[in-house]
Amino acid sequence: MAIHKVDGVDGDNNFPKKYVRLYAAAIVTKGDWVRIDLDNSENGLGASVEQAPAATAGGDCMVLGVATETVAAGSYVKVQTAGLYGDNTTGGGAAVLGSAVTAGGKALVVDDTGAAGQADIFAGATHVLTGPCGISISAGGAGDYGTNEATVMIIDQGYF
Repeated sequence: MAIHKVDGVDGDNNFPKKYVRLYAAAIVTKGDWVRIDLDNSENGLGASVEQAPAATAGGDCMVLGVATETVAAGSYVKVQTAGLYGDNTTGGGAAVLGSAVTAGGKALVVDDTGAAGQADIFAGATHVLTGPCGISISAGGAGDYGTNEATVMIIDQGYF
């Protein structure tokens, strides 16, 4: 028996389960890390996303992936929830990162040191509320969406 999610994708027979389309009550920009929006209950609480905020001490446990498109408030956004995101260079479309990500192979977390939508280097002693949400594959550099972005491997958080 198929289980169809709100985005119309068969939740049982669609593998790999790397993309979901979720409601965004506010603007979301391509390349932004996004998280569950607890202030919006469109399609049920937990089925909406927002740009990951800048001030989340200890790491953000609600981050689920990277937006693959830019959408206006009140639209549905396609989010990649696992796997390789980016074009393997620092000059093209990739995930937005903080300036501290200067090399590949760094575990990433959304925290309180970067701007909204950014991920920074995971530090176990500081980020006590969550594990990494991704790994940098390339060094960060200026690109299509920000002053520092890189190709990343998104770690499946298991939410969708």
